[in-house]
Amino acid sequence: MNKSRIMGLVLVFSFIIGLLSVSVLARASDRINFAKGIHAYNNHDYITAAKLFKKACDNPDSDGCGDLGALFFNGQGVRRNLVKSYYYFYLTKEFGDIHFQGDLDQLCSEVPSVCIPSNRY
Repeated sequence: MNKSRIMGLVLVFSFIIGLLSVSVLARASDRINFAKGIHAYNNHDYITAAKLFKKACDNPDSDGCGDLGALFFNGQGVRRNLVKSYYYFYLTKEFGDIHFQGDLDQLCSEVPSVCIPSNRY
């Protein structure tokens, strides 16, 4: 290989490492928001927990989405909204996380109209 080809590969490799670093830092930030949300929830500060779970969910963190769904289901820190609860539980499933599948199934069995496709979101 010539020197310019090696330099090109080094630049590409450096770029990929940079992207991975940003991704890892973003994921760490999501987990921090989630952890702070759990702390707020355990201290009965449901409004703060909802805000932090929303931040985590937006980035996306399936645990943050699922716990936000639970807050909407229970009306803790947010107005009770079963459609939003369904939405956030369903997002966890879309992310490939089956941890909240039981909650989604329970919601759909208790209030089937929430789970009708036209009522989503």
